[in-house]
Amino acid sequence: MTKHGRRKFIFTSLGILGSGLLAAWIFRRRLVRQMLFTFSDNPTVSVTASPLETEPCVLTTKQVEGPFYLPSPERSNIVEDKKGELLNLRIQVLTHPDCTPIPNAVVEIWQADAEGNYSGYPEQISQDEWEMFMLFGKNGEKQSNGEYHVKQVTQTTYLRGLQRTDENGWVFFDTIVPCWYIGRIPHIHFKVFVNNKEWINSQLYFEKNYCDNLFTTKEPYTKMGKCPMDFPNDAVLAMAGGKHQGLLLLPHLTNDNKLSAIAKIGLMKI
Repeated sequence: MTKHGRRKFIFTSLGILGSGLLAAWIFRRRLVRQMLFTFSDNPTVSVTASPLETEPCVLTTKQVEGPFYLPSPERSNIVEDKKGELLNLRIQVLTHPDCTPIPNAVVEIWQADAEGNYSGYPEQISQDEWEMFMLFGKNGEKQSNGEYHVKQVTQTTYLRGLQRTDENGWVFFDTIVPCWYIGRIPHIHFKVFVNNKEWINSQLYFEKNYCDNLFTTKEPYTKMGKCPMDFPNDAVLAMAGGKHQGLLLLPHLTNDNKLSAIAKIGLMKI
């Protein structure tokens, strides 16, 4: 059985058998790591640098929602008490290909913290293959859209938020650079709603060299260290078979010495 086939088998088994029987079969963490979190390089995976403020928009492709989505509070500062590299994330929503700003669209983001943890879920599971596997088995459920979701376990809300775009299609979030966790390179999830309809669900990524430097020099990222994965063997990107390009953020220092990044989200003309 190929690695891709083993992954499909495990995720299917989670839904059919539940955690108990499957856990009895897979009884070692090493086996879980090999079968669930080891991905073959996919050379067709590619990412597109997000256009700068003065550059034309590009059509943003859909990506999976992921298992850790929860409805977010309306706010621009989503850091709460989390430590990490502060980042001012500026997102502009536009129609494609004419790049006309879309006002009053709702942009929602969620992400991991500097140790790979998501709010709403037990901390440290993102570094423990077995605990994550058991959480998926116990609290996971397949949704009507075919995606896998894990039910909320804790009441924490850090690093989740939503905002409405202004007349020029912009929203602003104060956040931190996310860290990696098992199977995933650093990324930020986002959704865009237009006229109360979800228009796109996708993810933003960071350059590996930038992350490797940050994760080996600044606490608390140093607890995790360099990300052992790259774009070709990221769990989501590799399994997508190169069908969905990622959008790459390029953090830079502003004139007031603050870290900022821009994402221009191009939506098919509405």
